Amino acid sequence: NFSQSIGTAWVCRQDGILATNAHVAEFMQDASKWRLLACVQNDTGRLFEVKEGMLHPRWKGVASPDVALIRIDPKGEPLTALPLADDARLRALRIGTQLGTMGYPGEMQLEYVRKQSQTGALVTAQATFKDGWIGRILDFQGARAPFEASYSIQHSASLSGGTSGSPMFTADGHVVALNN
Repeated sequence: NFSQSIGTAWVCRQDGILATNAHVAEFMQDASKWRLLACVQNDTGRLFEVKEGMLHPRWKGVASPDVALIRIDPKGEPLTALPLADDARLRALRIGTQLGTMGYPGEMQLEYVRKQSQTGALVTAQATFKDGWIGRILDFQGARAPFEASYSIQHSASLSGGTSGSPMFTADGHVVALNN
């Protein structure tokens, strides 16, 4: 069912490594179930074949690391990776810090596949930008924690299914979290 298979991934290494949520990558574990196992490049509609998905080894559902990497075939072309926040930027996050995100809301899925070009590109696939603010920074159990044990950012961005795996980034463009 297409509605169960939409999610967002983003380039974290120019050689074709994308980051997303483990719950998004899980449905890629058995590619034989899917007619189309591909990633769509934002605004170009270009399709990339998914080679493999690697779930975080401690992923066990809610209250665990919902992180995965996907390897695609970039067909020899370097991709533009989003910059990851370093330790100092992560330590600077506070309640009230504004975050932005780009993702593919599930309610738009029919629009994404509505029109294909002669090459098969999904030319109407364009990510949606949303913003919000950090409300709380928590551990996996939903409690306040010191920096070293803080893994979850609660935010106010109005997001829906399909935006899972979207990068959450600060005003300077550094990724600080994955939306789930």
